[in-house]
Amino acid sequence: GKQTTVGKGMGMRGGMGGGMMGQKGFMIIEKIISNPTIQAEVGLTDSQVKKIDSILSASHRQSIRTEADLRILELDLRELLDEDNPDLKKIDSKLTEISDKRLAIQKSQIHSLVEAKAVLTAEQMSKLKEAVKKQAKDKMGKFKQNRGMGGGMMRGGGPGMQGMGGPQGMGGPQGAPDDGN
Repeated sequence: GKQTTVGKGMGMRGGMGGGMMGQKGFMIIEKIISNPTIQAEVGLTDSQVKKIDSILSASHRQSIRTEADLRILELDLRELLDEDNPDLKKIDSKLTEISDKRLAIQKSQIHSLVEAKAVLTAEQMSKLKEAVKKQAKDKMGKFKQNRGMGGGMMRGGGPGMQGMGGPQGMGGPQGAPDDGN
């Protein structure tokens, strides 16, 4: 059947301190499963793709709402801290609300991740893990290749030492031209 792309165009952002552990796993499953090549490698059916897409979409919506609430709580906290005579009881209460909201975000992301994983068979999960390892290895190889012998920061490929005040480093003349040596 026709392969659909899961979660296309949806980035999972941590916002103001969202759950990092859940978010990382969530991003991995979202990114990998949204790749049609990997969908085929793992052997996902159209039904599985749609189910996972539904889980991820609902989680994104919930995350956006909860993170908006979190930002409002953080604004409230700033206002409490800006008062001439800050009330520690109110501040502590607001901190507890912020902590509870962050926990809710992390729980929601982890629950959605577990729910999305449950759509896969054991064999598909194994293939997905291999695909994740392969992509990480490929990504690291490209990173090393770009930073390795001929390129990278120290050979003029980016803002290395020369970009920090000329060829002599931070103490040298600003913006000194690179003579190619």
